[in-house]
Amino acid sequence: MRIQQPTIHWPSRSRRMFTSPFSSRSVQGIVLLFILCFLSPNARGQVNVQAGAGISDIGFLLEGELNYFGYELSSLQHSLPAFSYSFGIGKIFLPGKRLQPMMELQYSREGINYSRSYLFDDIGYHVRIDYLKIPLLLHLNLNMKRNRNRGIQLGPFVSYRMRAIRDLTLQGVTDRRTVENVNPLDAGLMAGAHWEILQAPISLDAGFRMSYSLVNMMTPLGGTLMRYYGPDKEYVRNITMMFTLSTPIPGSR
Repeated sequence: MRIQQPTIHWPSRSRRMFTSPFSSRSVQGIVLLFILCFLSPNARGQVNVQAGAGISDIGFLLEGELNYFGYELSSLQHSLPAFSYSFGIGKIFLPGKRLQPMMELQYSREGINYSRSYLFDDIGYHVRIDYLKIPLLLHLNLNMKRNRNRGIQLGPFVSYRMRAIRDLTLQGVTDRRTVENVNPLDAGLMAGAHWEILQAPISLDAGFRMSYSLVNMMTPLGGTLMRYYGPDKEYVRNITMMFTLSTPIPGSR
């Protein structure tokens, strides 16, 4: 009995080209505005450096992924999330108060994993999207009497797509392409918990965060008939969960 390996159809590029309306100067303007908020003498606060790692995924309606990635996924099965990480800086305004506004600037790696293992070969399918993410959060301190910074966080975020690539590995050969239909902007809500685990001699905070897009972060491929290939409603959202560590920069209060 002969076992036939599954085949992958290598699709042609979408007839519909997606270009970002935001130039590199726009990104520089966003970063500059963020730096001005940090340096403003009227916006004193505690500056932190932070990093995190976790998992990410992209949420679709049932069989909706074919509208955005095409028939590359028709013979693959989504089972595990993708590895995700972030790092950046943040500023906590009104440190020591019960309600603390926070502003952050992060480099965030997100995406989806559609890899699958077979008896004689493995198929690797990874979409990796790099974002410049700016969360604007409110931190509610729940432990004021013990002088510990522990609480919950909630607020919106805006992300600017810097790069989106797809790696398809078949029989040891990797085909890398740009995912052209990822929208230049993403926005949603971020929530999490935050607690101080060390105070002296080094202050160290740990946290857990979840973010969820409230807008569609991709556009259907050109020529796609929504009702024929899947659901007739557009729905494609970024989902991330991360554990984070942060430490304040000495003298930044």
